[in-house]
Amino acid sequence: MKRLTQKQQGFVRDYVKMKNGTKAIIKNYKVTKEKTASAMAVENLGKPSIQNAIDKALVKHNITLDRALKPIDNGLNAMKQDNISGAISEDLNIQLKASDRALKLLGVTQSNSGQTAFVNVINIDKEKYKL
Repeated sequence: MKRLTQKQQGFVRDYVKMKNGTKAIIKNYKVTKEKTASAMAVENLGKPSIQNAIDKALVKHNITLDRALKPIDNGLNAMKQDNISGAISEDLNIQLKASDRALKLLGVTQSNSGQTAFVNVINIDKEKYKL
């Protein structure tokens, strides 16, 4: 794996800290224009050596995919106890919030018409699939 330059190392450090590639570029490179910094961030984030360094930095800070998804998983299975009867039931409010977050992470979004991305894909390909 190619060794990172000082600027790239600074970019990785600040990207992990700030979670913003544009700001990490501005801080570590002689760039003042946000548009330029954004393009450079996309370029840096596409480099395997930088991706690898970011992955290592995240693991070093105990930021893993499993750890990030655990609260969503817990929310999908949330239960609540009634204060009066003590009965345990599903906490639908928390479950719906967790479900919404999970769908966003999967890239399922609603369009302006209120249809989900899956419905839009089906509508686009009606002819192809003879629907």
